[in-house]
Amino acid sequence: MFAGSVVVLSFRPSVRRKTMLEREAAARWLRQLARVPTAERVIVVFATAAVLALAAWQSRDRVVARAGRLPERGRQSLQTATR
Repeated sequence: MFAGSVVVLSFRPSVRRKTMLEREAAARWLRQLARVPTAERVIVVFATAAVLALAAWQSRDRVVARAGRLPERGRQSLQTATR
């Protein structure tokens, strides 16, 4: 090869088609990734996380048990409430 010469590569149509499809798949993935960090979505995600955290914090002392059987803490509070 000489300096400054142009090299022309030719590929089979199947190889070109496969490469083009791979490039399009990567572009679709990157477009989806680029949509994620918009300001509106970040605000919605943080607001949802805050509401869920607040709900979990508010319900931390609630007792969930199977019907018909209460844990000791729930049984004691029911006994004192019915007296």
